[in-house]
Amino acid sequence: MPQREFVPKKYELSKDGNKSTLALRSVGGKQSFDFTFEAVRPNLFRVRFTSDAHPLPPYPSVPEPTKDDSLSSSFTADDASAATEIGGVTATPGRSYVADSGGVSHYSVLDREALHVGRGEKPAPMDLTNRNFSLSASDTFGYDVYRTDPLYKHIPLLIKASSEGVVAIFSSSYSRGTWSVGSELDGLYGAYKVYRQDYGGLEEYF
Repeated sequence: MPQREFVPKKYELSKDGNKSTLALRSVGGKQSFDFTFEAVRPNLFRVRFTSDAHPLPPYPSVPEPTKDDSLSSSFTADDASAATEIGGVTATPGRSYVADSGGVSHYSVLDREALHVGRGEKPAPMDLTNRNFSLSASDTFGYDVYRTDPLYKHIPLLIKASSEGVVAIFSSSYSRGTWSVGSELDGLYGAYKVYRQDYGGLEEYF
């Protein structure tokens, strides 16, 4: 997929938000994007990043979880930041989401000291840090256990484990794409990881 990234830079609060959902809409750019960050259950959050030209892909791989409306939550926002506090967890979402041709990308900071695992069937070793992966599926007969990618099953799940705890990112899309877990470098931005989805808008669970 050709890389044609567009970064929405100015957001306004949307009327779709509530005490457990941050809802933003980008303004003043080539096209408008809707961004939501929602507390679903204790320790479970959902992000959606969509536009008219980037709808959520059909047939998500997980059923939409039922929200726990009994949770006590609070939401605060100002011109530059927002935070949701729920179940003893304070979440401060970054807006590192960009449109990329017919798909989207999500950039985030890479912790080089953490252990990164997941992705379904991937070549050895177990730690995925500083590596790049294709998200696709193929009948890979006679593969090289250290080099062949993709393998039979792919799961867009990345788990980060460190001394401070464990965080998982899961995409509900079956779309092809790539995960760079620190294999890319940019002197202006430092160490990062990026999930690129070839088609449609983004739905992620944390």
